Amino acid sequence: MKKYIFYIVKYTILTLIGVGIIYLYIKFPFKSETLRTIQNNLITSSGILTGIVIAYLSAKQFQLRQNREDIQLKLNQLSDKLTNFRKILYRVMKSHDFWIEYSDINKFKQKYSGITFNDLHNQGEESNKLVSQFWLEEKDISTTTADLYLAMEEITGPIDHADNWAYDKLHSYNYSLDYLLRCHMPANQIWYYLEGRYAKHTDGLINDKGIWVLFKDDVREFASQIDSKYKSVDIDRHALAQIGTDFHEIYIPRLIEMTRILQKGLSKSMKTLLITLTIILTSGVLIPLIMQTLNISDCISNPLTFSMVFIVICGLISFMFDFYRMLNREVRLKE
Repeated sequence: MKKYIFYIVKYTILTLIGVGIIYLYIKFPFKSETLRTIQNNLITSSGILTGIVIAYLSAKQFQLRQNREDIQLKLNQLSDKLTNFRKILYRVMKSHDFWIEYSDINKFKQKYSGITFNDLHNQGEESNKLVSQFWLEEKDISTTTADLYLAMEEITGPIDHADNWAYDKLHSYNYSLDYLLRCHMPANQIWYYLEGRYAKHTDGLINDKGIWVLFKDDVREFASQIDSKYKSVDIDRHALAQIGTDFHEIYIPRLIEMTRILQKGLSKSMKTLLITLTIILTSGVLIPLIMQTLNISDCISNPLTFSMVFIVICGLISFMFDFYRMLNREVRLKE
């Protein structure tokens, strides 16, 4: 509502001032001997204004760049945590003894080829018929085992390909917004099956001590890099569930927020200011200079000079409104 009030006030004032300027020009037209003076004043005032604003916008742009660099640093740190989470899940998925009904995973892959975690949880009208069959009719495959495995796979990606990333300790990954959005729900589903509804759905389907012995030290190391509290802890279903809920509630939402910020270009307010500034610079400096250089006749120069004065004054009023709004918004964000 405040947004609409702002625009109503802004354009009402602009209309009143515009009508007033036109009336004054009709009542008191410019005299030929004062045209050059008016043009010089127009050039001077517009030049000073644009110089001040350009200096401000340059400083603002530098500040924004610094903020983006800080965000990128934090984003890289959180991305490394996500990579370590993926490496943990990769090793859990590769530990056949962890899954009591591991054969059900292969059965699912053959019977429901191409179905992903997000397909299973898509409740829209375009839901796959195989998905409905899986949830409502499947008797030979553990739906819990398949769903838990697919939740992990949604985060790691398929593990039946070349998985050099899972053993690479040096490479850092930049995750796309689409990928992060897809990972949000699966992270919560890991907690759901390993802690939240374990007794109802998962008890008897996983072996809490089944992570392959050669993976255990790696899993503990990756977990400690996510949070130091796991440094001396054997990673069991409780720890995996806690890590999953941390990513669902804390890490992935932060990654999504920061990624969206970094994907944004100039704000709408900044773009509006730049457009207004360009109009003032063109009408108040460039065109008057051209008029003086070409020595245009008074019959053309008079209405043209008035037009430039009109545009600059209206542009200045509009600029003041937009500049105030941008500063007010920035102050509110800092409070």
